[in-house]
Formats: sequence, structure tokens, C-alpha cells
Amino acid sequence: MKKKRKQKKKKNSKPDFPILPYIKSIILGILFIGALGKTAFYPQVTFFFLGFFISLFLSELVASGPISIGISLLGGLLITKEGSSTPAIVAFFLFPLFSLFGACVGEILKSSFNRRNIALFLLILISINFLAQGFIVSREVVVKASSEPPAEGYSFDPIFFLKVYYLMKGGGGFYESFDRGFREDARFDKPYTTLTGWRSPTLFWIWSRVFPSGSGIVYAFIFLSLLALIASYYISRGISDEVSALIAPSLLSTYCLFAIPTWWFLELEFWASPLAIFSAFLFYQKKEEMSLALALLAGSIREWLVSSVVAGLSQKLGEAKWKKALLWLISLLFLVGFYVVNSIIVASYLKGAGFEPSIGAAGRFGCGGVSFILYTMQFCSYFFLSPGFIPYLTLFLALVGTLSLLKEKDYYLSSLLLLPLVAFLFIGSGRGLGDPPGWNDYYNASFMPFAFIIAPSFWKVFSLSKRKK
Repeated sequence: MKKKRKQKKKKNSKPDFPILPYIKSIILGILFIGALGKTAFYPQVTFFFLGFFISLFLSELVASGPISIGISLLGGLLITKEGSSTPAIVAFFLFPLFSLFGACVGEILKSSFNRRNIALFLLILISINFLAQGFIVSREVVVKASSEPPAEGYSFDPIFFLKVYYLMKGGGGFYESFDRGFREDARFDKPYTTLTGWRSPTLFWIWSRVFPSGSGIVYAFIFLSLLALIASYYISRGISDEVSALIAPSLLSTYCLFAIPTWWFLELEFWASPLAIFSAFLFYQKKEEMSLALALLAGSIREWLVSSVVAGLSQKLGEAKWKKALLWLISLLFLVGFYVVNSIIVASYLKGAGFEPSIGAAGRFGCGGVSFILYTMQFCSYFFLSPGFIPYLTLFLALVGTLSLLKEKDYYLSSLLLLPLVAFLFIGSGRGLGDPPGWNDYYNASFMPFAFIIAPSFWKVFSLSKRKK
């Protein structure tokens, strides 16, 4: 009887698609190289960990070895195609050799450690790489951020935000500081009269109260991003598996590393999105009060991240938990009221200064669309190996992954990705795929981090296995 039961269990444990592990390993291996190929200290190390990574998907070296070599050859081709100084012998011989070595080491370690522990080891290495690289690429930024930008000495929104911080640090109120910072921007000579162009005061208030100088903001972003990497792994692990989920922190680390030396990290989306990730982590840990608090904070920093609150509301409505849904609905109404009140205060301030305010958003309606969304994909992607390919593949896989999430009635994580995308189908700048970078392509910071988290679960569309509770 026990023998029959054992045989039955073994029979039922067979995968629905025997080829699925190979599909997963190839596609996610490409994303792994695309994420870390440029940002690791030594490319050889990245390819070593590629083989290590691939070995965790497959049971024997006869499979993991050839696949890791094939992906490393593709990576070498991409590196040489982009005009890198890497010699061909390194790209097409040394990289595959390191990948094969990594696959061998992975096979050996699997005999002594389980996949989850090995995956956590790789997560630690990815985190250490990000932290070290973050301090390296931020050195010049830290120096410049340590002093107030001079009047007429800047013409870039993130530097303008830094100016507002210093003015508030000097005792000015938010609205006065925002006005003055705008006037002293080399691009302008009068207050910004468009209401939708004025940011929420939340993050500026936090910066001015917490950090003694702009350098503290830089370091805080690095550590905030580090925590977001770790949280992204655990969220992604819950919807995929312990190995596939390593793609989320790999992609997110490179995304954040690009934002530091380019100063884009001062855009409010880069602070609201990590908070939304923490909110999602707590939501799946059944700590909904703390999740809601962080969702409110994220939404109050940047209006696009109101999606964090709407996501929670969608999940509770889908579960027919009406009392909890009411709490999320009240929070959503609070955020809407917050932005309405903020606009009223801005309008009153402008009128007091002798200017007539305008709404300003109407001109952006009808300027979105699929082409605009694809246009935003170029933002913060230049650190990726083959930036014209990796971001688009990631978003596509994430959209595929949402199909399985929706099938499993996971409306929360799906909403975090889909809601901003739906908004950008109608609201944009009129730019499209192929246009050069512009002033608002950074909008993808409101949805791309969630694409990184969902993308590793794309394979579940082809699997009949249930999500672990």
C-alpha cells in the first residue's frame, strides 16, 4: 500500500510541461545577464554566477552546462556589438568558460545545500554588489549634493528639487521654496502657474526634517533601494520560485544604479516606488495596517503611486471583504482630498503673488498610448546589457505574468503594474517609440519596478501548479 502511494505521488510530481525548466532557465538567464552584465565589478564574475544560476533550474550538468554556455555566448555577442573594448577571446571563450565553471560549482553545491539557501546566497551577493557600486557611482553626486545649487546654476528638475530642499532647510515653507526654486532655475523667470506641475510637499518635508545636507539624501536612497531589492525578491518568490525570483533584485539593482549618477534618483517616483514595494511585501505578510500606512505615504509623495492604495482596494473587493475594502476606499478618498487641497493652496499662493493659475493637465490627455509607454522604456535602461531589448522583454514577460496572477485572483500585484499603464494609455507627452529621451520618460519609474517583480513568474502561465499559500 505504501509502495503504491509512493508511486502515485511520484507520478503526480511530474511537471505539466517537461520542457518548462529549460524555457525558464534560458529566458531568465538572458535577463540575468542583461541586468548584471554591465554593473558587476568583473563581467567574468557575472558569467560565473550565470552558470550557478542556471544550474539551480536544471538537475544535471549535461543540461545546465550547454545552456549557460549558450547564454554566455549571446552575452558576449551583445557586449562586442555595443562597442565594448572587451577582446573577442574573452567574450567568446573566457565568458563561456566561467559560465561552465559556475554550472559545475552549482551542481556540486546542490548535493549539500537546498536551492533556497543557495538562492539566498546569490541574493546576498547581488545586494553586496549593488551597495558597493552604489557608493562608487555616487561619489561625485555626494560632493555636489552637499551644497545648495546656486541661483541660475541649474536647469534640471532633480537639481531643482534639491534646491527646494535646501530652501526649506533654511527655514522656508514648501510653497515659498518651490516658487523661489523655480524662479532661480535657469530655464524660468516666474512662478510655475500650472497646478499639476507643483509637486506634493510630503517628500520635501521629510527630507528637510531628516537630513542635515543633500549628501544624506543620496545615502538614504542607496539604502532605501537596497531594502527594496530584498523586498522585491521575497515578493517575487511568492509568485514564482526561490530561483526565478533572483531576477527581480538583479534588474532593480541596475535600474537604481543608473538613477544615482544621472541625478534622476531625486525624482519623487524613485522614493514612492520603494515604499510601494515595502507596502506590497507587508500586504503579503498579512500586516495590512502597516501596508496601508506605507501605501498612503507612497501615494502622498507622488500621485501616480496612488495605485498602491487602489491595488489594496481591488484585492479586498475581489475577496469580498467589504469592511477592509471600506478602509482602503477611505484611504483612497483621503489621498484624492490631499491633492485637491494641495492644488487649492497652490492656486491661492499664485493668486496672492499676482498670477492666474491653470490646471495644465488637459493638454496631456490623449497624448498617451502604447507608443508612449514603449517610449518611456528607454529611461534608466542604459546600464542594462542591450538596453534596446532587456526592458521591453521584461515588460512583456511581466504582462504575461499578470495573466496567471489574475487567474489566481491576485489583484493586488497586478494592479500595481497595470494601473499606471492604463493611465499612460490616455495621459502622456505625445512622444512615441523612436523619439529621443524627453522630460517625462522617467514616468516608467511608477510601474517598471513592479514589472521587475512580476516578470520572473511568466512561466506560471504554462504551469497548472497552484500558488503557495
